[in-house]
Amino acid sequence: MASIRTYRTAGGDRRYSVRYRDPAGRNRSQTFSLHKDAQAFRLDIERRHQAGLLYQAPPERFGDVAQAWLERFVIGAAGRVRPRPKTIRVAEDCLRYLTPLNDLAVERIRRPVVEDLLASIATHAPRRVEMTLTLLRRILKASEERGQQVDRTVYGIRIARGGARAALPHLGRGARTPVLDARVRLPG
Repeated sequence: MASIRTYRTAGGDRRYSVRYRDPAGRNRSQTFSLHKDAQAFRLDIERRHQAGLLYQAPPERFGDVAQAWLERFVIGAAGRVRPRPKTIRVAEDCLRYLTPLNDLAVERIRRPVVEDLLASIATHAPRRVEMTLTLLRRILKASEERGQQVDRTVYGIRIARGGARAALPHLGRGARTPVLDARVRLPG
């Protein structure tokens, strides 16, 4: 089943680590600042274990899941350390780009929907696309750990990176301009 282990951080704060085995048999742990949160998580893990494959969390809207994730993130429960204020502001800003998904159930978020959303963001904020996709993946991963059904193809979305053509705009399609390495010496 699951167990709670209490320990102190280097700063003297008390933490509660819930240790359990996932369905694949691997040892996992989740750390909490509050004992009550650790107990609730342990109880949820034990319920899932008892229900086995029959357990299915009730579907939740993405907006609710994202808001709950943000609240845990702000207090430091969604990660290893408590984030800095600027990191929180960036996460809130990226969540604003994800508002079109708020009314969808988490299980209904599919790869084409996300790709279309990212394409619309890329027209006016190209750097935010990568950050928003990373945040979406974190939220979906957290909701999957809490029992939600997630379309795993969303994790496979890749953002096109600016390569040599972006760095060298004079090399358009069909251009045969030679690019010389600085180490090459021309005869002459």
